Amino acid sequence: MSGIECLEMDSPDTPARPVAADFRIAGWLVRPSLNRLSFEDQLVQLEPKLMDVLVFLAENASKVMSKIDITDAVWPDVFITESVITRSIAGLRRAFGDDVKDPRFIETISKRGYRLIAEVELLSGVEQPQARAQPSPATGSPATARTTVPF
Repeated sequence: MSGIECLEMDSPDTPARPVAADFRIAGWLVRPSLNRLSFEDQLVQLEPKLMDVLVFLAENASKVMSKIDITDAVWPDVFITESVITRSIAGLRRAFGDDVKDPRFIETISKRGYRLIAEVELLSGVEQPQARAQPSPATGSPATARTTVPF
């Protein structure tokens, strides 16, 4: 199992965000309930606040989110510095193997914020990383429906 360094961004005073449903970002399976990303044989464990930032960006895919937007969503009522957001985005880029100069996942919009540019696919059913959807006896269609939506 490979991982990334955990950034100490959690605070006991920070309320937890509700756990989002599993989804995919450009082929990566994102499992918020486990703070885990997986792609083929790669498994990356994220620190909870990094997952919260990723979920927020996915909920707002293709939209430019300012540092204030991210702070208000992930760290409400807690004072943090801008460097926490910068380190969070850097941690997510490391997890995905993304490049700031040629981004495939998270784009920096100068003086504005960040934008998730990778395709987000919401999984309506629970999917295991290696499991395949089994046909439903009634319809013969896959039991795990998939819809591409920007949340």
